Amino acid sequence: MTDPIDEFLAATDLDALRMIVDTLPPLSELGRDRIVAVVDDWQDGQALSNLLFYPDLMPMAVRHDAIERALFSFDHPYYSLAAVVGLQSTDPQTLADDQRRRWFRSMLNMLRSPNTVLAGCASMTLDAWADPYNIAELSACVPLRDEIVHTNILAVVLRMFGDRDRPSFIYILREMGLGDFKRKLFLEFYDTYQAQAPGSAAAVLMTSCQNIYVPTYAEYIREH
Repeated sequence: MTDPIDEFLAATDLDALRMIVDTLPPLSELGRDRIVAVVDDWQDGQALSNLLFYPDLMPMAVRHDAIERALFSFDHPYYSLAAVVGLQSTDPQTLADDQRRRWFRSMLNMLRSPNTVLAGCASMTLDAWADPYNIAELSACVPLRDEIVHTNILAVVLRMFGDRDRPSFIYILREMGLGDFKRKLFLEFYDTYQAQAPGSAAAVLMTSCQNIYVPTYAEYIREH
């Protein structure tokens, strides 16, 4: 006997996966059991990746453990990538404090990864996870080797504080504990932003993270 979730678990195209998710009926008991079995077995790379992209489909009994395992799955980087993308739809405030901090710091470490897709996706997720309590840790990561990742982190800080006057912006950077060199990087970005017309396309672009192309599981396996 098959269940609608089987089509989701087997999907190999990310656009098709999104369409399947949009049309999935509520999970049946069979579907939930099928998902739990995939997670417990931890062998089917395609099915696991699909679930990590859409973690809300996983029953809560296995969801957080699966995400945790994937984030620190150094021998299977695509699991980490899928988990990071999936966390873009997770409200960090719904997590326990220690878990939220641990996942946040794992993504901070990914920003420096030579795997530019992973680093880029981590920067996009951290954009959604940034708040006044962790922005200093995020800011301290610059400079970063990948230009897109580096610019994405500058954009996060600019979106949060770019409407302040220059002395206030400098004060915030100092309060975050940033040294002269790092403050200079943010100030150069800030000055360029302030030179744009308010609300212009250029100004909006400077406060927005650049999207990262995410390869399919099969593409990633072929290339690595």
